[in-house]
Amino acid sequence: MAVSLENLQPLRNQLLPVVMGRSVFDLEELVRLDLQRFISVRSAVEMACWDMMGRICKQPICRFLGGEYRSHIPVTVQLAGQTPDELTAASHELANRGYHWQSLTLTGKLEDDLQFVQQVLDSAHLRVDAAGRYEHDDCDKLLAGLEKLGVSLLIDPLRDATPQQLATLQKRISLPLGVCKGMDSARDVFDLAGFSNLSRLVLKPQRLGSLLELRKCADIAETSGLHCAVCCCDSVGVMTAALIQLAAALPALSYGLHITPTQLETGILKDQFDVSNGLLRLPLGSGLGIDIDPVKLERFQIA
Repeated sequence: MAVSLENLQPLRNQLLPVVMGRSVFDLEELVRLDLQRFISVRSAVEMACWDMMGRICKQPICRFLGGEYRSHIPVTVQLAGQTPDELTAASHELANRGYHWQSLTLTGKLEDDLQFVQQVLDSAHLRVDAAGRYEHDDCDKLLAGLEKLGVSLLIDPLRDATPQQLATLQKRISLPLGVCKGMDSARDVFDLAGFSNLSRLVLKPQRLGSLLELRKCADIAETSGLHCAVCCCDSVGVMTAALIQLAAALPALSYGLHITPTQLETGILKDQFDVSNGLLRLPLGSGLGIDIDPVKLERFQIA
């Protein structure tokens, strides 16, 4: 459930007395407070607690989440554009900056989508997100076209598909299928793990509601042999920083972060994230490893 701007201040006024005096180390209790029925509020409280824990202990929070398993996190960048020429230009520009893994969200229009994919494949390794926009007949044609083109991954090809339907579909094709829609809890990941031929998973924190739940999902994925990526929602930098810490700590998150270019370049942070050749360096400052720029923060103040 999202929070509207008009509800933000009243929610803050209700929440502060409830969290006042509680320990930031009691995360499991804090993320279950009734006032945190909004996922965005729950995430904000949790990230603030993680940051405070790290600053108190003078450690980056990846050290609490499993340690520094990897110091550089692979980045898959989301392409944006309305025409094949726009997408091609964006893809080449990103590839020249070292982003060789790129992601394209399809429109649900078969001919357009195949044309978009063909244009972009010349400059990047492409992961395609169909976003559940295809019915069975057109999905079969899409799969045939993408297999010929050499796409490396197709996410959520079918509308309202169950894991069982996707597993059946995967038996007929060599193109790896990934699952994102419907993965709203650790239980959903556990159910998905029962299908041995589905091995790719994309987790969205805006669905799961907390880093704790995302970590539980990643633990199940690792045990089950699932390879995961985290799709970071648009943020002002804080959520991105938290997911970098998580991706650095958990072996299952081998696909790293799916992200938009603006998430690495804008927001309220003093310093930009350090990215080289498509790899994002783990910030090792205390807490989330970031500092807020007060001047930038003023632009996001709500009266």
